[in-house]
Amino acid sequence: MSLRFSNEGPAFPEQLVDALLTGDVVFLCGAGISAPQLPLFAGLVDECIGRLGLEKNASEAESFKSHRFEEVLGSLSRRTVDPGDVTRVVVNILRERSEDAELAHHHTILKLSRSLDNRPTVITTNFDTMLEKALWDAEGLEQAQELSFAGQDLPSPGSAGFGGIIHLHGRIADEQLGLKQTPLVVTSADYGDAYMRSGWASRFLFDLCRCKTVVLVGYSAGDAPVRYFLNVLEADRQRFPDVLPVYALDPVKARELPDARWSTLAVEPIAYEFTTDAANGDQDHSALWRDLDQLAELVVRPRTTRHAWAQTILVKNFDATDLAERDRILWLLAGRRDLWSVAVRSIEDAAWFDFLVENTVWSDQDAAWILAAWITRNLQSIDRFRLAIKWLEQFDKPFSDALARNVEQSKDLPDLWYRAWRLLTASQQRFRKDLDLHFYAMLKILRGPAVLNNDLHHAVRLITPVFKLTARELSEGSSPNRLADIFGSRWIIRGQGEASELVDALVEVPQSHVIIAIATAKLQEVVGVAVDLDAIDEHFDRNDYSVPSVEPHVQNEHHEGPIFLVQLLARLLPAATQADRATTRSLVTTWRNMPGFLGCRLWLHALRKKALFSGDEAIAGLVELPMNVFWHIRRELALVLRDRAADADAELVTQVEQRILTEGHSYYQNYTIEEGQVDWRVHARDSEVWLRLNMLSVSGMLSGRGSTELAAIKRTREYLDRDVEERDFFGSYSYGV
Repeated sequence: MSLRFSNEGPAFPEQLVDALLTGDVVFLCGAGISAPQLPLFAGLVDECIGRLGLEKNASEAESFKSHRFEEVLGSLSRRTVDPGDVTRVVVNILRERSEDAELAHHHTILKLSRSLDNRPTVITTNFDTMLEKALWDAEGLEQAQELSFAGQDLPSPGSAGFGGIIHLHGRIADEQLGLKQTPLVVTSADYGDAYMRSGWASRFLFDLCRCKTVVLVGYSAGDAPVRYFLNVLEADRQRFPDVLPVYALDPVKARELPDARWSTLAVEPIAYEFTTDAANGDQDHSALWRDLDQLAELVVRPRTTRHAWAQTILVKNFDATDLAERDRILWLLAGRRDLWSVAVRSIEDAAWFDFLVENTVWSDQDAAWILAAWITRNLQSIDRFRLAIKWLEQFDKPFSDALARNVEQSKDLPDLWYRAWRLLTASQQRFRKDLDLHFYAMLKILRGPAVLNNDLHHAVRLITPVFKLTARELSEGSSPNRLADIFGSRWIIRGQGEASELVDALVEVPQSHVIIAIATAKLQEVVGVAVDLDAIDEHFDRNDYSVPSVEPHVQNEHHEGPIFLVQLLARLLPAATQADRATTRSLVTTWRNMPGFLGCRLWLHALRKKALFSGDEAIAGLVELPMNVFWHIRRELALVLRDRAADADAELVTQVEQRILTEGHSYYQNYTIEEGQVDWRVHARDSEVWLRLNMLSVSGMLSGRGSTELAAIKRTREYLDRDVEERDFFGSYSYGV
């Protein structure tokens, strides 16, 4: 399998792409990466001969014709008075031609040829410093200087410090970068020493091929480095089986077979098409560099790029894609589970699935649930129903089971379509009893014709929170004094977003008196766990803070914990009272006796119901509340005063008013003001008294003494000289901003 970006460009083998993504590839770059700005070897030799004022002799012409350009330069050096003239001319040509050069190709190579720690690792036989200039652009001058190596001063392949821009044949000087010139491998004598007599270049490349996958770019099969190095590589493979693949990016015309000479050089060619300008003979390698740029995007941002490619291609009709796009999809999806959801979301043309299944991108088991997931995105499509019949024949039970599960979880499916899909999957239909039954499946059951007691228990369990512990870090030498020093905890609900809908469904079930008993037991479990977690004491109840309002209210949005259980209990009260008033009263009493404040708040909410409690019972309940509960609970207590005071005996109301007028000071004195802290207690007391007296006033039961106190508070606290607003019923209030 290969990765292609265009019909003209190279097909990158999967093994090579995988190695690129793990930082195990090194590009070996020839003169072609700098063309046409710098001359290729043939052009360099021709220009050198012209500047030396010489002409090729017969031997040099023959060597030039056979692409043995290093032999031509070697012969020229022997014919000049100073053998160093040839090297100096070569250096001058490269310096002149590399001024203000375009570095796009070099940037691409630097993105591709990097180790896993993101260090650029590029080998080149070029003398110019264009790769360093590209690195300067990308990462700064210091990096360009520190990561430039040349000649025999090379880092050892496989070593911890291996990397950088490595000039195998030496490097010219660059004043801008502060780089000095090193000895150059130019002539046949230089090549002979580097690759044979001293052999340091051969040893370096042999070691490189044993630890990195090498990609040749900018060479032809007859270039000197290729001939000197790769002719020996096949023998090296016989002695060292760990030698990794060597690839060569090879230009061809109209997808002809790659140059047969590569096969003798133990290199796997990767062909791409180029065009030749009829006027000047220049070759256009734009397909190569365009596709290398895309490959570089994958290497730099693999996950983001893969997702973007998959979505861009899969949204098209299958027939509108070309061979390269289809090849790319096969590479993207095969064995890569993270893109399967992208396929399900993006595909509209089902022909894609035929293509992917035919090419065995997925196992039958995986294909079954992927196809079922795609089908379920539109269960009211006749075309998808036909496809389901076809795929059911092909994938049998795995597809049937996956489709049945998805249909069970579907929302707002008309009865006709629901019956059709149920019939299609009826042969293997199973009733789901697992504890992780999905919310939507339970909704189907609760709204179905037969709801079992076990279903009710399971549904309430789904909206019951479970706690999750998180580790704490203690400072060195300290010891834990409480559970909270060791761990933190939070309540979580699986399917938080769907829980409200499940509460709605439970409220509609006729067995309200059964559900309220089940939910009460679950709330007792939650409160018991909170006690075990030290999350409840006389003045604090973490559950209490997670439920702004017992009855449904906009302030309850985005809260976790027992909030859905509490709202279910509150909403069930009217129906449960009508079904079995005595049992409901008994259950409500258990709420009052739960540790903490939350159960008591539920009980206070129940006191507001005239069908459940008399006015005297409601107000007497307030009289009997412990001081910490009476002053801690705000909303539910205030609403009982507002709704039930007028129904109660005047003496009971007077007793409650007496508590309001006299007890607040004593309660707030229990709080200690730390040094430097503003004393907030009197303000808090006035605010709570103001709210409670206002509720008595609304009910028409406020005494003259109470009216006097309320007026005094309004004179003292200008911010309370107003009517009660909705926000006053809450300790904290969110405006949704």
